[in-house]
Amino acid sequence: MAITVLRGGARNDKFMAEAVFILGSGYDTLLVMYGGGGDDEIRGSFLNPNRIIGGTGSDTLTGGSNLNTLIGGSGNDVLNTWQGSYSVLQGGSGRDRLTGGDNGNMLDGGSGIDTMQGGDGGDIYVVDRAEDRIIETYRPYYDTDPDPADLVRSSVSWRLDSLLENLTLTGSGRINGTGNTLANEIYGNDARNRLSGAGGSDTLRGGAGNDRLDGGSGRDRLIGEGGADWLSGGAGNDTLLGGRGHDTFVFAEADGVDYIKDFTDGVDRIAITSGAARFRELEIRQKGEDLSIHFAETTIILEDTARADLNSGDFLF
Repeated sequence: MAITVLRGGARNDKFMAEAVFILGSGYDTLLVMYGGGGDDEIRGSFLNPNRIIGGTGSDTLTGGSNLNTLIGGSGNDVLNTWQGSYSVLQGGSGRDRLTGGDNGNMLDGGSGIDTMQGGDGGDIYVVDRAEDRIIETYRPYYDTDPDPADLVRSSVSWRLDSLLENLTLTGSGRINGTGNTLANEIYGNDARNRLSGAGGSDTLRGGAGNDRLDGGSGRDRLIGEGGADWLSGGAGNDTLLGGRGHDTFVFAEADGVDYIKDFTDGVDRIAITSGAARFRELEIRQKGEDLSIHFAETTIILEDTARADLNSGDFLF
């Protein structure tokens, strides 16, 4: 691949790459454009891949329909790409606005208070402030197929807006993640997290810390991983796996039929918050290699557990 470089100076520059650079049989020239100082306006090639770096001013950068990397730098920058492109957009330190194309984007606003808007593809949003804003739109007249899932990677506590599917908590802080009515995948970091699925059939994965996982309504899958975790599937038929550590599985009346995949007698506990107040109120039956515990429209299935291994000391009321 050939590389063409355009470089601005310390003042307000304006680059418009109207030409199309063609080598061989395809559009394989990378166009690199540097704004430098000042408030620059840079528009990349429509068909060639672009790498555009704004510099120190408040810049307006526009990519083309091919692969784009737009880097705003310092200042309050505006970064845009065409609908058909795949782009990596990095805002920098100012109050930036990033708008991606329709084939999937990586949007990272940087350290300022930023606004990021993806397209119809599966986008990745990187947020580091609670004031950051993500705009995800749905166009019913154009979106005939389900969009690929979007992912938010957040180093602060974050709640997914209604059209965002997945959330991964990053960094080392004690932060929380909350889903919506979609089928969310929410992953914690290695600190103590609280993950809430809300509505939908969700997958929650705690990570290494002592986490609190709450599935909410829907058919959820909760995985504590490391640490002493607190797992509550909520309403719906859920699957719970505590992982390593002393875990507590929490149930209430009318929780449906839930499965505990890895209950360990003498290590893990079952907490019942409503529907039964004493061990003798539970209906416990052996069903093959599994143990069934029933009370108040809730059934708990302990996989690979014998009746002789369960006693009142395994419960919290």
